[in-house]
Amino acid sequence: MKRDANYRCHYCGEPSQVLQKEHRIPLSRGGLNSIVNIVPSCALCNYRKGRLSDVEYFAQLKREAEREARLATHPHAERLS
Repeated sequence: MKRDANYRCHYCGEPSQVLQKEHRIPLSRGGLNSIVNIVPSCALCNYRKGRLSDVEYFAQLKREAEREARLATHPHAERLS
């Protein structure tokens, strides 16, 4: 699975030789412990995702990226950091 993913995290896309099994739908929310529900994840994404489904976590990542982009183009961005 890691090789098929080019040793990149399913969520952030960062390369890593140390990837963890992450359930797309957590077991605690009814997800299955089957290959179709498991993706390689870096430790940070695994931790941050927590009990979110992969759809919810991707939405969170998108919101964070949009916020960062807004801050980067804000006229007073230097003072906000």
